[in-house]
Amino acid sequence: MNRLIVILSSLAVVAVAWVLWDSTPSSEAIAKSLDHAYEAKLANPEYVTWKSLPGLPSTYQNFAEEKDIKKTRSQLASRVSASEGLIPETIPTYSGSPPTIDGRIEPSEWKMATSIPIGLDDSNTRLFLISEGKRLYVACDVPADTTGKGYDQFRFYFHVGLTPLIVNERIHVGTRTDDRLGGIRQTTVRWKGAPPKNDDERWMKYPISDWQIFEQARGLSTIREHRQYEAVLDLEEAGIHPGVPFGAFVQVETDPALDDRGKFDHRVYVGQYGTQANPRWFLIEKSGGAGEP
Repeated sequence: MNRLIVILSSLAVVAVAWVLWDSTPSSEAIAKSLDHAYEAKLANPEYVTWKSLPGLPSTYQNFAEEKDIKKTRSQLASRVSASEGLIPETIPTYSGSPPTIDGRIEPSEWKMATSIPIGLDDSNTRLFLISEGKRLYVACDVPADTTGKGYDQFRFYFHVGLTPLIVNERIHVGTRTDDRLGGIRQTTVRWKGAPPKNDDERWMKYPISDWQIFEQARGLSTIREHRQYEAVLDLEEAGIHPGVPFGAFVQVETDPALDDRGKFDHRVYVGQYGTQANPRWFLIEKSGGAGEP
């Protein structure tokens, strides 16, 4: 009877789970090493100084411990497998010239990409994804966004719920005129011990979101008749593996709604695909060879 209960419980978990994380002892050991790498980074005086600077960090995290975190998180991401019956969205690979990341979606560059409608309220927002095996190229066409103001931003989240420590990693492409983008890892890591009373270090009271974790990621946005976004992630740096599924979701934000006085009332989204609680699943093809896009 007890054995039957265990079997039925296991089948129920498989039925509702989007992803099965390999829980073998070797994976558990890797997860522990990830915890240790984060503890080491938090103990690094250079990191503490960097994290405590006023405003958002502007320089790339080039700490040895962060490199260890990326390596370990990549090892864990390589062990993810989709639940039985789940078919992830396929991201095609090809051999040829990649899209130019200039914030302009040229049909000739993206014609072989996976194209997904993600618009809200009939906004016709569309997501594009393609790879050449070493990088992931992402674009978003937003016909409903026709102004150059507001909170225009494309956010691509991945490694969703990868481990109990990593909530997600993500890139933000906004309205900057250069190709830098925001690269963030959201964690459940909290600063150990009592936080300082210095208001400039209030971040130590909350779970840590690490900014500027990607050195090679780039992204740009332009607005001609309407807003368009393009971005690229280096697969090795991002810990995404061809042939291995990964959980992701997308948000596209436009001008905010204003109240009667012309003041901010609430955020407005014109694109959404998945959520933190219910991510979508993708898989980059292992090999290309499809020729020019």
